[in-house]
Amino acid sequence: MNIPHLVALVLTTFTSVLIALKFLVWDYRFEYLLPERGYSLIVNMHFWEGEEGVRISTWLPANDARQLVDNISFENMGIPIHVEPTEYGTRAIWEGMPPSSTGKIAYNAVLRLKAVRYVLPDSVPITEPRMPTLKEFLRETPTIQVNHPAIVSLHDSLAPRTNNLIAHVKRFYEYVASFENRPFKGTTDAVTAALLEEASCNGKSRLLVALLRRSKIPARLVGGIVLTAGRKRTAHQWVEAFIQGVWVPLDPTNHHFAYLPENYLKLYVGDQPLFSFKKGMGFRYEFEIQYITLPNRFFAQHLTEHPFNAYKAWKAFQENGIPLSLLTIVLMLPVGAIVISIFRNVVGMQTFGTFLPALIAAASVTTGLTYGLIGFLTVITLVSILYYPLEKWHITHNPRMSIMMVAVVSALLTSGWLAQQFDISNITYLALFPVAVLTITAERMAQTIMEDGLKKALWVTVQTAFVIIVVYEIMTLTSLQSFFLAMPELYLVLVSIGLVLGRWTGIRLFEYWRFRHLMKNL
Repeated sequence: MNIPHLVALVLTTFTSVLIALKFLVWDYRFEYLLPERGYSLIVNMHFWEGEEGVRISTWLPANDARQLVDNISFENMGIPIHVEPTEYGTRAIWEGMPPSSTGKIAYNAVLRLKAVRYVLPDSVPITEPRMPTLKEFLRETPTIQVNHPAIVSLHDSLAPRTNNLIAHVKRFYEYVASFENRPFKGTTDAVTAALLEEASCNGKSRLLVALLRRSKIPARLVGGIVLTAGRKRTAHQWVEAFIQGVWVPLDPTNHHFAYLPENYLKLYVGDQPLFSFKKGMGFRYEFEIQYITLPNRFFAQHLTEHPFNAYKAWKAFQENGIPLSLLTIVLMLPVGAIVISIFRNVVGMQTFGTFLPALIAAASVTTGLTYGLIGFLTVITLVSILYYPLEKWHITHNPRMSIMMVAVVSALLTSGWLAQQFDISNITYLALFPVAVLTITAERMAQTIMEDGLKKALWVTVQTAFVIIVVYEIMTLTSLQSFFLAMPELYLVLVSIGLVLGRWTGIRLFEYWRFRHLMKNL
């Protein structure tokens, strides 16, 4: 066995022993490392005709026992924003004079949610609420007409002849849940829903609250969003009833009794509008929702004091304002480099540069893979076309690179303008692409065209793009990121793989195909 292979074996053995110690002695567990499902919610709010200033308010997601806000960021368009906690929820208010009479403000929240199910007893007596604050949830309102003759009559015909609170809640819930769903068209009050026997979520919820309050059971409306992937304009309302000191969810629209699914995001309580804006101002909104994977929230809690992990380094980065997302991508760059080495040394693929695909894949994390590839291909095409006249005019290397860099920067700035024109926010992140990386990659493309022809350059471009896609998918694996944060000794395995690859003398996989006819005759 040669020395590089022996060193690789020693490093791999040492890593295996250290990992075994972590799990057998230091109480590491796989469940702390596995990623969690999360949600990305972008709330876009467009306005127009706001010559006298803008005032828009909405409710923000807040932490509670079943939902956790990992991060929230705002797009203000220069309009001052004020965030205030209220008894109904956390409200954000944009108020001021925008730079133009039309525009868009938004917020982006990264969320972790979990389902919750309540097990109710068979019998609970209805009693007068002792807490004065609960009396608010028994009173009549303009849209929840507890004492209206129609509600009184309906209540008396439905209410069980018992003082069992659970029986009353179930009876009223089942009755309202039997209504046909009706598309949302403005506000539907409790009386209208009772008379029509059909309603949208807000009408059904108001009627259920009215019936519960009529039975002296504290009840309230809850507003939020059902998070399903894609773009939508539909918010949601459901009900909470106060049972034995707990607000228990009831959703007659989607038939959830004492249960709230994971994808229910609670924004506010009470009969509130989700959005408010200045009279006379044009306004529309839209939700963009994505499923995402997030590092396990218990990782930091359980591994902080354990030895030999990167959490303390992560905390140091955070204290200096460097986000975890950036740290994890930096941590994964060596993994991307090893993947590229395998493609080049073992598979036999060609790329523009040795590690440039890993840097482009890392930059694509901010834009998304699709826009990252579009930006990459657009820039190298532009600079490759520019390379011809510069080469023909015998412009030397350094000035030529400077001119190319100007072209790259211009292309990235143009992407920002296009993003504004077509309202595609992710494209703006192309401006964050490492300009030098794109310039060097584009020059390699142009040189390949000059030396080997357009066909060869296009083939290398296809291979480079393929490697970028694979490296991007591997580098963004949340589970793999968590493993390297918890077990940085895995980098020794990467060194071992590099030592083995460096001594690779076998035939590359592409060469089997290239020399397939010759090998048949051997």
